[in-house]
Order: sequence, then structure tokens, then C-alpha cells
Amino acid sequence: MKSFRITGRKFFSLFFVLAETFFVSCGLEEIITVNAPTTRYSDPRYDGNDYLNYYVSFAVNESGQPDTFIGTEVYYKIYNNSRDLLSQQSSILSVNSSSNSTAAAVKMIDTYKFQPLGIYPSVSQTLFIPKRSGYKITFRVKTVKGNEDYGSSESDGIEILEQFRACVKFSGRLRALVNGNPVFVDYSSSDGWKSYSSADGMTGTPVSYGDIKFLVPYRNNGKSFDFFDDLDTKLDENVKPSVSDDDYCHNTTDSESDTYYVQFFAVAVAFDTSSLGYTYSTVLDLGSVPISKNR
Repeated sequence: MKSFRITGRKFFSLFFVLAETFFVSCGLEEIITVNAPTTRYSDPRYDGNDYLNYYVSFAVNESGQPDTFIGTEVYYKIYNNSRDLLSQQSSILSVNSSSNSTAAAVKMIDTYKFQPLGIYPSVSQTLFIPKRSGYKITFRVKTVKGNEDYGSSESDGIEILEQFRACVKFSGRLRALVNGNPVFVDYSSSDGWKSYSSADGMTGTPVSYGDIKFLVPYRNNGKSFDFFDDLDTKLDENVKPSVSDDDYCHNTTDSESDTYYVQFFAVAVAFDTSSLGYTYSTVLDLGSVPISKNR
């Protein structure tokens, strides 16, 4: 009987052929890489004392994304102290590396239970920023008390509206409802207020300021970020975060406070229809804002 021996070169050649056959036959899929948002225009901080800076502004990244890319999500978490905020923020960013691009998102969502930011009144979109809906995103989660109607006069415009009232802007245009229809609105000194079907639409329809209902960021449980009901909207019987809320980290060693802190992260998302699973990019730290009583 003849002996059968495989030389080193033949062995490795056979190994790669068998490996390729195995991966193809088992239907293992290629690794999907999602490019993260990388540009932040604002720098809100939990310990800041200038309420004009309590807004978030950043650019989404739709360049070189996989075909399965669906948009960008904003995640948030509420804290009753800054120590826990900084600890969890640091832990998430410590694994925010391209060598394991989903690690930070997994820790953010699964370990620390960050929740996706919502919009009120709700509109039919699966993500906070769907694909091709706008390049630069700006939002403020709470209106500065006493500035509820900032932007109503023709001289104000909307360039710095985010510095005063709760709003969501996509590429410079405000997300809003006009006669119940979700639109984008902006203001110019020559044309007044106009509504558009998309953030980059070229043709707009004149609208009255009184007919515009601005969309604002909301918590995942349908409650507002106006924790102390400073604006007297009474949309909730109890708008303060509750210990049982998924989006709230409560430290029992801290006494009742007139200030809460909210941390935000942005992450690009792809959805694979074959595996029915989400793939995430690394995260972008969007900063944190304090929400204080009577402010």
C-alpha cells in the first residue's frame, strides 16, 4: 500500500480551498463596516453654565456606507449626578475603536441601556435621522424658560433658534408639522416662513408662523425633557425621571436635586435583511446637557 503524504505547501493550499468551501457552503456573511459620524459642531457639557450652549449639533456620515446603511441614531441617558455620567461615558469611549467597531455601541445599548431619542409629535421614521434626510443635525431638548415663542417675529429668523427653544433642525431647516403634515420649514427675510418636503428641497410653500408646530426631541417613553414642567405644558402628570425608567440612571446616594444631566451619542446604523440584524459604527460623543429647574 502506498503512503499518502501532504507537503507543507500543498497542505496550506488544500487548507484554504477547504476553508473557502466551508465559509461559502455555510453561508457565513462578510463583515459589514459602517462609517461613523465624525464631526461635532457644538460642545455642550454637563457642568456648563451658559444655557445658550445647551444644544447638540453634528454632521452625519453617508460617505462610503454599505448598501444596508439606513441612517443615524442618537442615543441618550439621564442621570441624577455627574459622576455616573462621566463613568459610563468613559467606559463606552474606552472601547470605541475601529478594531472592534461595534463594541462601544453594544456597551452603550446593552450594558448601560442608552435609549434612542424620539421626536414629538411622532412622525413615521424608523431612526432619528433616516438616510439622506439631512447632513447637519441640530437639536435642543428643552426650551429656555421665557423664550417659548422665540423666532415668531420676522426679524428673528431661525439661525440661532436652537439657542432658545426645543427644536430639531436638519441641514438648517426645522422639522415641523403644518396642517398635520411632517415638513421642513425655514425663514428668510425676503420670503418669510416656507415649508419644504425635504431638508434640501428647492421649492417651498409660504406658511404662517402660527400654523407651524415644531417637532421636538422626546424621551423613548413619550415624555418630554422638561422635567420640572417649567413651560407649564402638563403633558405628563409626572415629568421627572422615575427610578423604573429605562432611560434613567438613579444613584440612591444622591439627594433630590434641581438638576438632571443628559448624555448623548450618535451612531450610524446598517440593517441586514438576510440576518435581520443591526450593525453599528463606532460612536460619536455629542456631549451632555444639564436640565435645571426654572432655567
